[in-house]
Amino acid sequence: MSADSKTFNPPTAEFQAICARVDGYLTSITASEEFIDLSSDNEELLQLAFVARGIFRELIVPSKELVDAITGAEGELKNLAEEFGESESEEDSDEDFEEEDEED
Repeated sequence: MSADSKTFNPPTAEFQAICARVDGYLTSITASEEFIDLSSDNEELLQLAFVARGIFRELIVPSKELVDAITGAEGELKNLAEEFGESESEEDSDEDFEEEDEED
C-alpha cells in the first residue's frame, strides 16, 4: 500500500466518540416501531440498517474520507433518531391517556 491520502491511521478519541453516537442513533432508529413497520415491507432497508450498525461497531482504522462522511452524517442521523424517538413517546403517551379513560 502506498503512502498517500488514503493511508490508514488509528482513529482519534473524538472519531470513536462520533462512531459510538452514530451507533446509538442507528440503534434507536432500528428499534423504533415506525422503523420496524417500514422495514417489514422493505427487506433491503432492514439489511442496510443492520450492516450500517455493524460497520460502526467494527470500525477500527478509518480513512480520512470515511471520517469526513461519518462526521457529516452524524447530525442528520441524530435528527432521525430524535424524530423516530418522538413518534414512539407520542404513541406511549396516547396509550397512557387511553388507559386513564378506560378507568373512568
